[in-house]
Amino acid sequence: MSCDLTIQYGDADMLPYMVAIGQLDLTPKRKTELLKYFGGPDALWKASDAAINGFDADLAARLSELRASTTPEAEMDRLARAGCLALLPGDDGYPANLKEIYDPPNPLYVKGTLSAYDQKSVAIVGSRRPTQQGKEIAARLACSLAEQGITVISGLARGIDTAAHYGALKAGGRTLAVLGSGLNNIYPSENCRLADKIVETGALLSEFCLRSIPAAWHFPQRNRIISGLALAVIVVEAGDKSGALITAYIALEQGRDVMAVPGSIDNPMSRGPHKLIKEGALLIEGVDDIIEALGMQLRLFNSCEEETLEALTESQAALLKFIDYKPRFTEEIIMLAGGSAAMIGSDLTLLELKGYIKQLSGGAYIRA
Repeated sequence: MSCDLTIQYGDADMLPYMVAIGQLDLTPKRKTELLKYFGGPDALWKASDAAINGFDADLAARLSELRASTTPEAEMDRLARAGCLALLPGDDGYPANLKEIYDPPNPLYVKGTLSAYDQKSVAIVGSRRPTQQGKEIAARLACSLAEQGITVISGLARGIDTAAHYGALKAGGRTLAVLGSGLNNIYPSENCRLADKIVETGALLSEFCLRSIPAAWHFPQRNRIISGLALAVIVVEAGDKSGALITAYIALEQGRDVMAVPGSIDNPMSRGPHKLIKEGALLIEGVDDIIEALGMQLRLFNSCEEETLEALTESQAALLKFIDYKPRFTEEIIMLAGGSAAMIGSDLTLLELKGYIKQLSGGAYIRA
């Protein structure tokens, strides 16, 4: 884990071409093959129909139709109008944990805000049809993790995912949702309001272009992003052939920890977690088990945070401790910090200029 906690978004020349090619909805493997064969995204976009036809006739037809209907510049404009951005794995702002996996999204589409502190994150996944108890457990774990300053990752799906996102938001913490569709095509539609809440203090992520539909094959593919973003994956309730188990097995391949919440032997949704526990996943009963299991990784990250705070003045570092991912107005910050309004106002301005916090439209501040 790097101790560089700064966020800077790169401006790669190839980004517009990658965004344009993203409209083809290719698998990561197929996209990599094409880029290697043609020598880069710009070369692929500009290749003649004949050259592409010699490689793949179906691709030639699709790309020809795409080039007739849009341009790389137009797709970048579309992103900007949607309030989204796209990141390449080489960009400084690309999630550090995600850079470590074998096939990171290229590009990664983002709506909301990413933070270097998202390196300290845990994924919570499970059934789309959980019991009420399962939803309560997922929400409680997410809330407790968020209170510890840990970002909660999930997939915005019905059931456990939804409960986990709401649990993190309840604590005023950060949560990231990884979609199996484009960022302009929220699925399921009943989670549109939840998606808006996530964007306020966290982010929606996808490797699929803005208008991409929630195709069935997208969801197993996006699971590697959920696990890749996190230090550990927790399965709350899941059947023995659930997509949550796919995420858990991918996590193991990526070198992430896998944990599972046990349940009643009479509950079919306990079969998935019990299967994982039999295969070596850590049985967890509460957030303390998670924190203990991730102890070394969290201590390393916390030391990085301390190094970063050393770059601030004493008053700025002290003030920053009162500002988290739950919006706080200046009056509340002054009350908590106990200093003069003029000094705190000055430090807030400097912290914003340094990129540690940002001011929302209503005048409240959150961590950036």
